[in-house]
Amino acid sequence: MSKPAYKVGKWKFYSDIALADFGRKEIVLAENEMPGLMAIRKKYGPSKPLKDARIAGCLHMTVQTAVLIETLIELGAKVTWSSCNIFSTQDHAAAAIAAAGIPVYAWKGETDEEYIWCVEQTIYFPDGQPLNMILDDGGDLTNLVHDKYPQLLEGIKGISEETTTGVLNLYKRVKNGTLKVPTFNVNDSVTKSKFDNLYGCRESLTDGIKRATDVMIAGKTCVVAGYGDVGKGSAQSLRAFGARVLITEVDPINALQASMEGYEVVTMDEAAPKAQIFVTATGCKGIIRPQHFNAMRDDSIVCNIGHFDCEIDVKWLEANAVEKITIKPQVDRYRMANGNHIILLAEGRLVNLGCAMGHPSFVMSCSFSNQVLAQIELWTKPGQYPIGVHILPKKLDEEVAALHLEKLGVKLTPLEPEQASYLGIHHEGLIEAQNGLKVDVISLPSNCGQKSQNGDFLSMHYTGTLTDGKKFDSSFDRNQPFRFRLGSGQVIKGWDLGLTDMCPGEKRRLTIPSSLGYGQRGAGNIIPGGATLLFDVELVGISSS
Repeated sequence: MSKPAYKVGKWKFYSDIALADFGRKEIVLAENEMPGLMAIRKKYGPSKPLKDARIAGCLHMTVQTAVLIETLIELGAKVTWSSCNIFSTQDHAAAAIAAAGIPVYAWKGETDEEYIWCVEQTIYFPDGQPLNMILDDGGDLTNLVHDKYPQLLEGIKGISEETTTGVLNLYKRVKNGTLKVPTFNVNDSVTKSKFDNLYGCRESLTDGIKRATDVMIAGKTCVVAGYGDVGKGSAQSLRAFGARVLITEVDPINALQASMEGYEVVTMDEAAPKAQIFVTATGCKGIIRPQHFNAMRDDSIVCNIGHFDCEIDVKWLEANAVEKITIKPQVDRYRMANGNHIILLAEGRLVNLGCAMGHPSFVMSCSFSNQVLAQIELWTKPGQYPIGVHILPKKLDEEVAALHLEKLGVKLTPLEPEQASYLGIHHEGLIEAQNGLKVDVISLPSNCGQKSQNGDFLSMHYTGTLTDGKKFDSSFDRNQPFRFRLGSGQVIKGWDLGLTDMCPGEKRRLTIPSSLGYGQRGAGNIIPGGATLLFDVELVGISSS
């Protein structure tokens, strides 16, 4: 394909200063609603853990994604970007990113041919070097590199995948032996799937339907195909507007959940002649088929919030409708042979992004914080994650949640050490103090006798690292535990606070903010000023002298 010069490069399309300025204002506004990404910039920005990473991204080019892109760059990465959907790009956001000198290949309303071309342009950076990291949504970039550019796979340290469809693609590749790069399944992080998929869709689905059609949802019968997290959020949204909601499902557990939430669970064959609004949310193909179109009521609204347009048989509709009238962009009205009409939104692609603005910034901050942390894990720990599909460690999931609490005015009740001991909690038990100190209880002995108190002499084994994974000290290197008096000021304050009520044999992980560590002064050339410190500690023994 030849280069569409009017839209790409130093784009005439994006040379409109007013468009870029509008995008920048929206980005600034979004930053205030994305506390996770902004906290990650503050925490990791000074150490640049993504230095030398060349990240090619294929994810909806929205205002929120612009904040993600600039966060990756703040952490030291070089970035190129394309959108993962032909309708999801917000042109003012892309204009602002292009104006900042970041290579971005995306515009709203791409053809399928242009879409593939755009994705392919992200593989090589302006200096001619290829990507060495992938941040994907749906698997198109992952598949393109594996299938067309296999010579580049050896140089790629990792892939992080955003959505259910893309994760299914990764597991298929694992099964058939064609996955060649370590990957992180970001979608199944709790702070992604239970927030973005559920609460994001709960707000953005009906936004898209209403912007497109201005339909009154109250009193209508609606069907949601699929009752996963996306389907749950979609069903809640429609019910909240006063709709009667039907559910279709293939999974008995999800079907039982839907039934116990008060939804009627039916087949699509049963739902087709009853419903007035149809929403597919399965991540599968062939959900709404010819017989369903023929059975629908006049002016039924059909849309998708899964991922690809294959959930709805749009090709059949295009080939068999008697007439097609485009009401406005992404709203098409088809007249069927029986005289009834079908209103299709966003050509069967994502309705919340094709007909509206997608998920709100706050919930995308949760998802994108997971993406950034996944990229850091893969880039800074080569060899730790073998080829396969990995889940983000739970401690990072908890970190993402914690970063968003203050914005909502949430205050956690700290878990006392004896409570953690009673519950037998290991790494899942996060103790958070008001001063910012975090203590992860990694393991506890079966019997805990004496506990450490101020004034006790403790023998500790420890390893200290910076947040980028760089080790700065370890007692194991000296083959001798470190001995000190707790609470006497012999060690940094974070140790005095974080090592109380500890049993011999207990292991903890301390996350110590700079205010309880070495402050802004740092410690020589080893620990920079303002650094957060991570200590993996084990209490070897306690004595009174």
